Amino acid sequence: MRAFGGEVDAVFLDVGGVFHLPDHRIVGEALLRVGVDAGPDRLDRAHYAGAQALAVWPEGDIRLGIWTAYERAYALDAGVPDDRLDEAVALLDAAFAEKGVWSRLVPGSLDGLAALAATGVILAIVSNSDGTLEERLRAEGICQVGPGAGVPMAIVIDSDAVGVAKPDPAIFRLALDATGVAPDRALHIGDTVGADVDGALAAGVRPVHLDPYGFCTDVSHPHAPDLATIAAALEMHDDARSIHWKRSASLGRLLVMERLSDASTQLCILLDNSRPANAVRNRQRNKRLHPVRPNERRVAPRTADSRFDSASLRH
Repeated sequence: MRAFGGEVDAVFLDVGGVFHLPDHRIVGEALLRVGVDAGPDRLDRAHYAGAQALAVWPEGDIRLGIWTAYERAYALDAGVPDDRLDEAVALLDAAFAEKGVWSRLVPGSLDGLAALAATGVILAIVSNSDGTLEERLRAEGICQVGPGAGVPMAIVIDSDAVGVAKPDPAIFRLALDATGVAPDRALHIGDTVGADVDGALAAGVRPVHLDPYGFCTDVSHPHAPDLATIAAALEMHDDARSIHWKRSASLGRLLVMERLSDASTQLCILLDNSRPANAVRNRQRNKRLHPVRPNERRVAPRTADSRFDSASLRH
């Protein structure tokens, strides 16, 4: 199938920000000590603010200070005032060292993963972790290699277990070897620019930046709000190609496909609109004012390129 600028045979997935978020109790208690009572939605959002602060990945051991940038951005987005920022960072640093801190399941991620699996692409995990990742993912019923309660993976790559970490392209080559897929036929989904986007590009793999709150303004790479959106993009492009071949021979032009599900319908619209929210709103209004009669075909002029790009998948 084709999406995000090329053919897709395999999808690699990060874990932090894709499946796991910081536990609300652990980080919430740390923030309370500086007078900040952030709600669940604010705490989830703060993670992606922190991830955006990791746009430039330093060389060497990431544990030697890299997370300070994450924790500062996390604290600020959660509502910590400037005069208590240093105190909050110290408290968060201790909180993030606690066992079980990365245990909150990203809402909708399991359904999104199931949707990705249903497209038929080969799946693999590529994550910077602590050596226990495969065991935890299996225990949580998210995914595993071989049979189990979760979605089957070709391989689960944990940086501590294999001795190489993102953004080193070598960690992506392990996934490519395990899946037997060429780099230009693989996608990698992750929530940081420095580790996930830059690392994938260095390995010749196409990245998709998971950025549900739209923090990233870099238009050089594609963005998506969640796994379900990416799965719908893969399915839509695969279906649209086959329907295009059936219909365009008689009509001599490219159709804008009408899909049944709300998510897929929105994705179809985004192909030809640089402002998705306005496009969806206008389309709904036009449907009310100009309902399509039975057997009537709605046709749009051919566009230069109907593939998803960074503008069409942003929120």
